[in-house]
Amino acid sequence: MSDIKTDINSETYSYNLKKKIANHIQKINNKQQMTDIINIIKNNDNSEFITTSSDGTYIKFNYLSDNTYEKINEYLTNININIVNFTPISTSFVPYSENEEYNVKLNTKEKSLLNHQKYVDDIKYNNDN
Repeated sequence: MSDIKTDINSETYSYNLKKKIANHIQKINNKQQMTDIINIIKNNDNSEFITTSSDGTYIKFNYLSDNTYEKINEYLTNININIVNFTPISTSFVPYSENEEYNVKLNTKEKSLLNHQKYVDDIKYNNDN
C-alpha cells in the first residue's frame, strides 16, 4: 500500500467546488493549458494521482491537496476562467406602482389563524359595545 494523502473531506475546497474546477478543466481544449495543469499536479502532489492510458490522461481529482487546488484555481483565473470568486447577485422586489395590492396565497393553517384572529377581534369589539 502506498502512503497517499487523501483530502476528500477538505474544509477549504468542498466537493462542489472541486467538481466545478474539474468541470472547467474538462472543457479546456488547449493542449498546453492541460499540460500546465498536469505539471501543477505533478509538482505539488504524488504522481500516483495521474494515470495515462491509450484513452487519455486521468486524474484522481478528489485526492489532491488544498495547495494544489489553490494553484490550479490561480492558473485557471490567469487564463480567464473564474471559479472561486463568485459575484453575488442582489435581488429586490420593486412594485410597479405604490398602491398596488398583492394577493398572497395562504395555506389552510394560515387562513384558519387569520380567521381565528378576526373572530377574537369581533368578540372583543362586541363585548366593548
